[in-house]
Amino acid sequence: MLRISTALALALLAGCDDTSGEDDDEVDDESRQTPVVITVTVDNRGYQDVTACLEDWDGHDRVDLAVWLRWAASADVQIMRRLKIHVYRDSDHALILDDFWDRSFLEASGGRLTVTVYP
Repeated sequence: MLRISTALALALLAGCDDTSGEDDDEVDDESRQTPVVITVTVDNRGYQDVTACLEDWDGHDRVDLAVWLRWAASADVQIMRRLKIHVYRDSDHALILDDFWDRSFLEASGGRLTVTVYP
């Protein structure tokens, strides 16, 4: 029984060795990443006004955008990793959209995103 416990302890210790080979210069550190500017258009096709909150996932940049009924409005927001959007109906502050998009998708889309809501 002692031999089994010793063997398990040695196996656990061997797994704790940090030999991942990651060099500090090779790590994709978010703090070294340059923000990208994304143009977001909120198209309100419904019958009530809305407010859109466009925000970097980590809270670096935030833009609040008022969009009247049957209207579209655009704004630029800087993001590092991910863009999150919350759209609220103005009449009762109900959340009608809660979604996010990764930076790679937004860059592949040419730095533009259009969201259509029907409140």
